[in-house]
Amino acid sequence: MSDKSLSQPIRGARDFYPEDLAVRNWLFDKWRDVAKSFGYEEIDGPVLESFDLFAAKSGDELVNQQMYMLEDKDGRKLGVRPELTPTYSRMVAKRQNELIYPLRWTMFGNTWRYEKPQTGRSRDFWQWELNLVGGEESTADAEVLVIAAKAMEAIGLTPEDVVFRINDRRFMQESLTEIGISGLLYDQTTKLIDRREKISQDEFNSGLQNISLTNDQIGQLNSFLQASDLEKSPKLKELFLLLDRYGILPYCRFDPLIIRGITYYTGTVFECFDKNQGLRSVFGGGRFDDLVKTFGGGKIPAVGFAAGDVVIIELLRRLDKLPKLTPLPTRVLATVFSPDLFSDSLSLSLSLRSQGIPTELYPELSAKLDKQLKYASRKGIPYVAILGPEEVEKKLVTIKNMQTGEQKQTTMEGLKALIEN
Repeated sequence: MSDKSLSQPIRGARDFYPEDLAVRNWLFDKWRDVAKSFGYEEIDGPVLESFDLFAAKSGDELVNQQMYMLEDKDGRKLGVRPELTPTYSRMVAKRQNELIYPLRWTMFGNTWRYEKPQTGRSRDFWQWELNLVGGEESTADAEVLVIAAKAMEAIGLTPEDVVFRINDRRFMQESLTEIGISGLLYDQTTKLIDRREKISQDEFNSGLQNISLTNDQIGQLNSFLQASDLEKSPKLKELFLLLDRYGILPYCRFDPLIIRGITYYTGTVFECFDKNQGLRSVFGGGRFDDLVKTFGGGKIPAVGFAAGDVVIIELLRRLDKLPKLTPLPTRVLATVFSPDLFSDSLSLSLSLRSQGIPTELYPELSAKLDKQLKYASRKGIPYVAILGPEEVEKKLVTIKNMQTGEQKQTTMEGLKALIEN
């Protein structure tokens, strides 16, 4: 007796049927083209890494609550990667002295997090990671933000759809230190700031009181978080001037509420938000100057971002900006008129493929032509090639246009032109 549950993926995982994979491939091809236009090379790494690689800097929630963990047969503790940045940084550290800087690498990979599956979020998701390692700080920060903007443009998302909210952790630390918030108190305060938009003002103030901030400190902090003045941060001011010169300022705004919960960020941080559905984060990134050093390399500046496929595709679908894609590559079905003429149909299919025309050869030798035509119609194959005794004798091929129903006879030499027109 069969168990129907075995035909289902595990909770939070996804099957990619041809129509689903066509969307993901379209998205990643667009992003690959953007990355290549800026000179980025593509890399890849293992899905399984040492648990310690992620425990070093990925943050308590990500490592201890969301990461899939296992032990191999030798008792080594491993983690299924919940993000790509640690793997990326480890690979830089491994060959740090051999690489040429500034280093422009990008990668695409499957990642897993044990989260509650919901709209725009899955336990199994694919990420695009892009980082610039080395180089001047503000210009490097600007470059990755420009690439992020161009990636949004490439898939039809405009400043009317998304916004990049940008901050700087050093600016935050300096500003909070001025009002007496430092050390452990700073860490506790920034965790609350990171949650600010998910809780009420009263809950936020109560949380600050619980970590022993005075009423005066709470008032000064709230005033700072409502400000939008860049004058006190020369680095942010310089960055926004560069973003203006690049022509992407409409995508960008300063926001002191952006902290990024992952602990390895050291400077500029940013998140892309959906402007039309509340405060939903689409992707994010920032500067991580110490991460390569954590994995055995030297200190080297780095900045980048990672974007996932689930929320982006859901956003495009909701905005009706997903293209109508045809996953089927087949242009021609070479029919088999009879077993005696199979070799002729086989030769035709080989000839068409050698000319760059994706061609299927019907696999049954004795199937009626009507059955083969119905197959082509159901699959949406645009052309059917028929080789009967008359065609073979005259060295012709009958081509049927499945959309119009029109049939034409042509020579082997004229076949490609007829199909492509």
